[in-house]
Amino acid sequence: MKTYNCDLMVALWDIFPGAFDVSKVSPVVEYRPGRFGVEEITTGTEIINLAACILNTANATMIKYGLDSALEYIRSYKPEKVQRNEIACFLEP
Repeated sequence: MKTYNCDLMVALWDIFPGAFDVSKVSPVVEYRPGRFGVEEITTGTEIINLAACILNTANATMIKYGLDSALEYIRSYKPEKVQRNEIACFLEP
């Protein structure tokens, strides 16, 4: 279970609450050394949430550049057109 900064989570909820409702099933792929080089092995599936992806990026931004930069990243999702585009891109296979 991943923990997030509460300021980032509240900011995302205020700006883009629909991100918490968007999820998809994605294969879990492992790369292992094999006989003919590196082999790609699918070991199962996992459920990925759009809000978790956005918050992971915001957390990384916060670690490197600070809280203000991370909040600015989340604010970039404020326009409705950006939100629709992000949901469409996330749900593409």
